[in-house]
Amino acid sequence: MGELTRAYDWASTSIGPPETWPQSLRTTVRLVLNTRHPMFIFWGPELIQFYNDAYRQTMGPERHPSALGQRGRECWEEIWDIIGPQIELVMAGEGATWHEDQLVPITRHGRREDVWWTYGYSPIDDETQPGGVGGVLVVCNDVTDQHYAVDALRASEERLQLVDRIQHLVPTPDGGDDFVGIGCPVEGLRI
Repeated sequence: MGELTRAYDWASTSIGPPETWPQSLRTTVRLVLNTRHPMFIFWGPELIQFYNDAYRQTMGPERHPSALGQRGRECWEEIWDIIGPQIELVMAGEGATWHEDQLVPITRHGRREDVWWTYGYSPIDDETQPGGVGGVLVVCNDVTDQHYAVDALRASEERLQLVDRIQHLVPTPDGGDDFVGIGCPVEGLRI
C-alpha cells in the first residue's frame, strides 16, 4: 500500500499533492502504512481515503485498490447509514467513538457478508479546519470468527443446561405421562 499511496495522483483530489498536506496527515499516513494492524483514514470534507495492507485484506476486490483516494461516502454507500453518523460525530469535534462486536455487513468477494467489527474512530487534528479536526483515523479488527465462536459457546451452554434439567426429571408417583423436576433449578416443574 505504501507503493500505491506514493504513486497515487493526490493532486487530482481535493486534498492536493502530499507536499501541501498538514503535518498531522503526513504523520498519520506514515503511521498507518507502517503497522500490521488494520487501519484506515478518512480525510477532509470529502473524506478522502487512505488504508494499509492489513486493512486491504478485509476489503475484497470490490474496493481495492479503487478505494484509495476515493470519497468515503461513495465508497461505503451500502453501510453509510451505520458508519456515516459515527464519522460525522468525530469530524464535528465531538471526540472519538468505540464500537465492540458491531455488525457492519459489507459486500466482498461478490457477495454480501455479515461482518462483525471492533473499531474506533479517532480525530486527526488540523488547526486549519473548523473544529480543529481534519480527518478520522480508523483502527479496526474483523471479529466475525470470534463472534460466531461466542454464539456457538452460548448455544452449547444452553444445550448442556437443558440436558442437566432433563437428567433431574423423574416420573410422577401416579404413573402417568407427567414428569417432575427434582433437585434442579426447575424443581417441581411438571411437563
